[in-house]
Amino acid sequence: MLRIVRRFSGLRPPMVPMPRIMHPDWYRWPQAEDDPRMIGDYPNVPAESQQLRDPYATYFDQQNRRNFGEAMPEDYEPLTMWSFDHETTYGVSWVLGGLGGFFGGMFLVHHWLSRYESPIKGQFVCRMHCLLTE
Repeated sequence: MLRIVRRFSGLRPPMVPMPRIMHPDWYRWPQAEDDPRMIGDYPNVPAESQQLRDPYATYFDQQNRRNFGEAMPEDYEPLTMWSFDHETTYGVSWVLGGLGGFFGGMFLVHHWLSRYESPIKGQFVCRMHCLLTE
């Protein structure tokens, strides 16, 4: 009877945790000296864009140019087929020259058009309003 009363009344003996004796090396945080890359024994795969791989070779995943079970580099996302194009055809001088040519051409067109006055300066032309009032 006393057992039933204790069970439903919530009167239980206090539970005291037993102290455990642990060596300090068992529970210390991992340090950078232990593993500089902080990824364990994962292989150090070179960071090579998948866009530079041979497109005519046979892969398990032909679209992403990956084989089954192949180790991925640590920074995999910027090296996939879906990242920005890895351009090797044009150099920096070629790209800057193209941008300079485009903006220079736009400046010349603006300068040439600004020499002439607009034929409808100060007038508001609304063809729909004229059609509706006739």
